[in-house]
Amino acid sequence: MHATHLDAATGTKGPDKQRIHNARTRFEGTALISDPVLLRQRVEEGIGRGKAYGCGLLSLAPARPTGD
Repeated sequence: MHATHLDAATGTKGPDKQRIHNARTRFEGTALISDPVLLRQRVEEGIGRGKAYGCGLLSLAPARPTGD
């Protein structure tokens, strides 16, 4: 697993223009999926409270052969 810190997502919220700040980190790695139904749900819904601001999105790709 590799983590990369990204610039924070910032903006305003509500009629009083309350400032919001969401720290962001990109995680890259390989996962073994034990519950494909739950994975599908998480991909469709996103993860975490920052998803309204473009955070919490999951991108998936098939694993590449290791060349063994």
